[in-house]
Formats: sequence, C-alpha cells, structure tokens
Amino acid sequence: MRLLLAFCAILVKHTNDCGAFDIRAPINKGNINKAGINPKSGLSGYADGLETTLPPLPPGFAADDPSANSACVDLMLVFDVSCSITNDDKANAKQFASKLLENLLGLADNINLGIVTYSENRNLVSPLVTLEFTSDIDTLLDNVNMTNLGCKTYTHEVLEALYTEYFTPENGDRVDISNVAAIFTDGRTIQRRFSSATKEAATAAKLAGIEIVVVTVPHRSGEEDLDEFTTLPSSSDLLYNSKKDDDAAIMADGLIARHPCNILPEADDIPCADVVFAVDTSCSVDQGNISESVLVAERIVKSFSPPFFQFGGFTYNNNTVDSFPFTSDNRDAALFLAGLNTAYTACKTRTNRAITYSLDNYFNSPLDDPEKTNFLIIFGDGNESPYNENQLALTKAEAFKNVGGIIIWVVMTSNRKEETRLRGIREQIEPTASTDERDGSKLIFDYDDPEIVYKIADFIGLVATCPRPEL
Repeated sequence: MRLLLAFCAILVKHTNDCGAFDIRAPINKGNINKAGINPKSGLSGYADGLETTLPPLPPGFAADDPSANSACVDLMLVFDVSCSITNDDKANAKQFASKLLENLLGLADNINLGIVTYSENRNLVSPLVTLEFTSDIDTLLDNVNMTNLGCKTYTHEVLEALYTEYFTPENGDRVDISNVAAIFTDGRTIQRRFSSATKEAATAAKLAGIEIVVVTVPHRSGEEDLDEFTTLPSSSDLLYNSKKDDDAAIMADGLIARHPCNILPEADDIPCADVVFAVDTSCSVDQGNISESVLVAERIVKSFSPPFFQFGGFTYNNNTVDSFPFTSDNRDAALFLAGLNTAYTACKTRTNRAITYSLDNYFNSPLDDPEKTNFLIIFGDGNESPYNENQLALTKAEAFKNVGGIIIWVVMTSNRKEETRLRGIREQIEPTASTDERDGSKLIFDYDDPEIVYKIADFIGLVATCPRPEL
C-alpha cells in the first residue's frame, strides 16, 4: 500500500496525474545506465479510500514481495559547509538528510551510504558503507562536523572527486548498483572563475553514470545561486528544498521509484567513442596557445568514463612529432597528453598528413572499435603550409566524414597577419569541421572559451552511443 502511495506522490509532483506515467533516469557507471517503467495497461486499487489506477509493475517487481520493492543505491551525501551558509541552515541540512534516510529505510533494504563535507577543502566523513538500521543514521550523521573547511566553495573539486575517488570499489562502490550523489549547497562556487569547472565536473560525473540530486540551502545573505540549481541536477525535477518539510519524503520516494533492485534494464544505448587529438605545433601558433590546448584536451579526457571511450593523440607540423596509442584509461590518456612533445620542430603545417596519420594509426587500426563513433579533434589555426596542399586536407577530411567520422576544430590563434589568420578559418577550418545536426552549427570552438570542455563533452556524450554490453 505504501508503495502505491509513493508512486502516486511522485506522479502528483511531476505530472499532477496518478493515471499513467513514464519514469526514466540514469542508473550507474557499470553495465546499466537507464531503467524505466512504461505504461501499457492499468492496475486498479484503493489507497485509504482513494481510488486510483496505476500501470502494471514490470516483471521482477512484485507487489507482494517486500524485498523486491526496495531501492538498490550507493548514495553519497555531499554537504557544502562554506562560510556563506549559516550554522542554523547547516543543521537544517543535516536534519533533512536524517529524514531522507529514515524514509529510505522504510522502503529500501539495499543502501550503501557515504558522507563528505566540503568548502575550500574536503573531508570524507565516511566512505560507502551498508545502511541497515535507523540507529546507523544517527551514528553516521553525529560524526558529520559542519564547520567550514575554508570559506571558499570549491564545488568543482568535490564533483570531480565523486567519480575519481568516492564512487570507486576502494571506497565501497558496488559496480552493479546505482550511484546517486545528493549535493546540499547554496549553488555558489567561489571563486567564481571556477564556475565553468563546476559545470564540466558535473557533466563528467553524469557521464560516469552518477545521478546528481541537489538540495538547496539558503545563502546567508540571500544571494541567488550561480545557475548551479539548473546545471548541476541530472534533470530539472531532481531539485529539492532543505526548508520544505515534505521534500525529504518526496526525494526518498523518487529514489525508490528510479532505482529499484529487480527491474530489467531497457535496451538503451550508452555513451561511447573513439577520440583522437591532433595538436598543431608549427611556428604559426604561439607556444602558449599550444600548452593551453593540451590542457583543454586533458580536461576533455577526464570528462569521460572508461571503458566505453578510447583516446589517442599526437602533435604534428610538417610531419607527426610525437604520439601515444589508443587507451581506454582516461587517467593514462591525460598523462600521455601532458607528456607529448609540443616543441617547434618545423614551420610547415600539413594537416592533410595529420588526417592521414589519424586514419592509418587509429581509426583504421586493429585497436579501433567499429561500433564506436570516431572523433578527430584538431587543435590548430587552419593554415596549411604549403598552401597548395589545402585541397588535400579538404578532400581527406570529407572522406573521413563520409564514413561517419566527426571532425571538431579547436581554433588556436595564429601569429600570422590578420588576412592569413582569417583565410585559415575560412578556407580550411570551416569547410572541414563537422556540423552539429541539432542546430546546424559548425563544430568549431576557440581554445580559450571557458566552456569549451563542457560543450565538447556534452556533444560527444549526446551523439555517440553503443549498444549496452550484455549482463
């Protein structure tokens, strides 16, 4: 009976209708990343005198089997303890968390809980541990010291730690269980220059299969959030208010509905890709541009989760200067990128040879996965030298795109005269860049765009998919 009421409460919150529904949400970073409940016919029943109709429960989700009606979740509670939040509101956030967990234990028996506090620094209060009794809640929450860890708010760092540290087997993560992070925050990354890094880290966490739920906590001076209440949650309805008495129960019921233990996964695809970075190191590009571009490539790599992505990379000018082969370990790829030789070795720029090299050594090699979309991300100024080989670059790029490859350009500033700089963009970069079919724009970005990593990772994560591996 409580299960029916739980579903109804969620439906009223999201659809104002208990009649028919379709609930979908990301699941985990392992083999399953989505599950759904899809209506076909109705199930009628009474709840405290209220007649309602609900869709049938899927196979394996038995209403008469309490153990089947439980959530399977690895849940991290992430508390912002920065100076911008009052002690009273920090205490209220803990009280909300206590109510959330009490409600979860009422319906779920497969919860691992971890807790971290953060501001300028981080404190892992507890890695993921099994939560079984209400006494466990008091024990864990009593150990949470809400004293600030420095006054600044480095939300970007704690979001990155979600997929690099906290949701790992070493800290209790279970690979076949949903990962959820509940962020209690006022939504203001400080220093504000890290705002784009916060957005990037949130995107990376979601691509790693972590569902992000945000519980809003008031700023001590009433300041508005920095768009983080919109960009951080995995979906717009995963935003709750620590000041609203009912939100803890509603949030718990939502977790139960989105992450049941025994529902079979839908046949959805998962994000995946083979990505190669080509960095122009010719003398028409300033060395500072090159160094910054390599950092951008490293950050893009860190935005994706192994093993569904492969990364390779090389530097080039007249010929290839340095390279590393495909690897599915994004941490290794970031290290390889940082170690590439980016020194000037020649002034000529033969991007046509770079495209050929990417095909021969990556996309047409035995390591290429034919089920994955191929992305060539070129960092350069588009100035083919000698210029009479520009048509070769256009022809080879077109052939690559014709077999499904996607070319993304990251424009580095040319140190040549303005006419030459514009010619490179107009006559090589624009004709060879692929088109974003969503809005018809060219996939061309400036290397110093503060949101470049978010934009490129978001695009790749949305358009590049593979069939989910069989369980």
